[in-house]
Amino acid sequence: MLMELKNEQKAMHRQMRKFGMLLAAIRDEGIRTNTYEPPEDIKLPADTVEDLDRLEESLAVDGDLEKYLINHLFLIGGTNLRECVRSMLSAIFTNKVGRMVNWMGGGQMQKKCFQSTKIRDVLQSAIRKKPSHIISQQCGHPEMCNQISEKVPHIGQGVGGRCLRWESRPNLRWIQTIQL
Repeated sequence: MLMELKNEQKAMHRQMRKFGMLLAAIRDEGIRTNTYEPPEDIKLPADTVEDLDRLEESLAVDGDLEKYLINHLFLIGGTNLRECVRSMLSAIFTNKVGRMVNWMGGGQMQKKCFQSTKIRDVLQSAIRKKPSHIISQQCGHPEMCNQISEKVPHIGQGVGGRCLRWESRPNLRWIQTIQL
């Protein structure tokens, strides 16, 4: 049993060394390709819907911005597809903007559609660059769209509609306090 543990420890040490070299290669690649500076009017994460629209318009005309954003998002971590999507979306826009975006758009609040944006294409390209131990080879377009469409409506969760409604109706807080 002691020999098995020793062999397992050696295998883990080799794996850690391999991950260290992979991380160094990723960091070096990011440094070499990161000579492009995005325009000053592009703010990440986008803090307003106008910032998000400006980013979308810039991506449509600036191929270098697209490459920069793909590399920027690629370097953002996550141990699986779900975590990668969540952290990448958080790097693209804030919770405040996330409350105004959903997969299909429309609705009572006239939310912005995320499904047909160039930003979604950039996000998927960054996800596809991830190593196979994070994103399985079987993970195709439908799986990514599924994860993105599940995460987009929940980006602003916890600071979203219910919280805003509660703050906008101080008389309800007073009534609930009396009932307690």
